[in-house]
Amino acid sequence: MTWQEFAIYTGDVSKCDRASHPDVCRTGFAQATGDGFGCIRISDEGLRNTCFAFATGGSAERVDTGIDELLEEMSCRYDSDCDPVCVGNVAWKMGCNPRQGICIQTFDMDCSGEKDDFGVISFPKLCRDGLCVTDNDAIEIKRSELEQRKEELRNELRDENARRDSLIAVRDEAHKNYMGGLSDATAILIVEFSTRVAGVVSGGVGYAKDATSRVVDWTTLVSDAAGTALDKLYELAEDEKPADKITNAEYIKLNYDLHQFFSALLAESDGIIDKILEESREVNAQLNALP
Repeated sequence: MTWQEFAIYTGDVSKCDRASHPDVCRTGFAQATGDGFGCIRISDEGLRNTCFAFATGGSAERVDTGIDELLEEMSCRYDSDCDPVCVGNVAWKMGCNPRQGICIQTFDMDCSGEKDDFGVISFPKLCRDGLCVTDNDAIEIKRSELEQRKEELRNELRDENARRDSLIAVRDEAHKNYMGGLSDATAILIVEFSTRVAGVVSGGVGYAKDATSRVVDWTTLVSDAAGTALDKLYELAEDEKPADKITNAEYIKLNYDLHQFFSALLAESDGIIDKILEESREVNAQLNALP
């Protein structure tokens, strides 16, 4: 039994207060009972007049038409008639106000507080069409950033491996020089060695892009002994008869210090490569976790 039927059965129009559409119920009550008392509570003028027409024996056709028009004007009759909406990034569930026939906000959810987690990366959700949904645009932007960083790391690793090869070459040459002494040294060999050393040292300054973790500060790595050895090597390279400017013991010491210096740089390079590989693994893991 509907509330309208119950109101008619009991003769109590106040029962219509609990109906989904009280004004429609009151109009039906007036039609069935001829009692127009409930009509005065109807806010819509057209329907109120129709209700009084029923109560006073007016045209049923007119009444039916008035009710149909009212229902058409109503934005809702049931909660299911109301679509959720977005207010900013807040999703609102909508319900039907049966007295006014309009959709009203009933329950809200801040989509920013809802997150999609993919591995170690979280993306706040967006409100779209009244629902909290995955922010696919943000995911694609992050994917692009990770792909770019992956390429940068690949290039850094390539460059560091190339620098490492150069360091190994000059370290081994310094070892050979201090083992052989001046007996194996010629002006040409000293100039060539000096040129290779200068290229390796100058190529390392400011190499790494990540200044907080991987930049090689050559000024701190060059010990007093190595600095003296470098200066002496460059000085010898500019002389036509370098062997006359240095003793055998000094030449051996010079190359020993350079060997130690480049060995230290290779150890530093190992750390740089380890960090590049570690970050590369992290970037790949994040990329693989994205949908």
